[in-house]
Amino acid sequence: MQVIENEVGNTRYIVFSKEALANGPMKDARVRRAISMALNRDQMLDSAYGLPELKKLGINPSYNWDTFIPHSHKGYWLDPKTEMSPANAAYHKFNPTEAMKLMEAAGFKDGFSMEWHWTRGYAGAYQVQGELIPQFLKAIKVDFKSVIDDYASVFIPQTFVGKFNGAALISYKIGRAHV
Repeated sequence: MQVIENEVGNTRYIVFSKEALANGPMKDARVRRAISMALNRDQMLDSAYGLPELKKLGINPSYNWDTFIPHSHKGYWLDPKTEMSPANAAYHKFNPTEAMKLMEAAGFKDGFSMEWHWTRGYAGAYQVQGELIPQFLKAIKVDFKSVIDDYASVFIPQTFVGKFNGAALISYKIGRAHV
């Protein structure tokens, strides 16, 4: 087997609709931070990319958590584990107990629900994350109700450009691959 280093940054974001940011729970930064803290990023990487299986083969992958700038963009990306200020890094760490405290402080002790838009038009890790994210959010009583958008007729012309209600999983790549 040949292992090829890939410097293409494929990032996925939980994006909120304009309406959700203006009038809904997402208006409160504590709710957005709680959602971030409810995500077990290492488990998501394990599930999406089969990292435990690679380790069994003697390949030791890194667990880089993307931020707005993907980890492949060295010099621009800040590693939430080692380079961010402790205050900002705390919102990237898996901590559902503290996340629930933020939800309560924001007035959402009983949680809320919203649409969760994603598509079957992407393969692999995107699919896994589309399914995992709502499961993690249940710990803080956020119910993402999956709406599977048709890739060609709905996701690209509407969801991807911000025409949706609730939240969406948006993926894009920047950079280039080296072989």
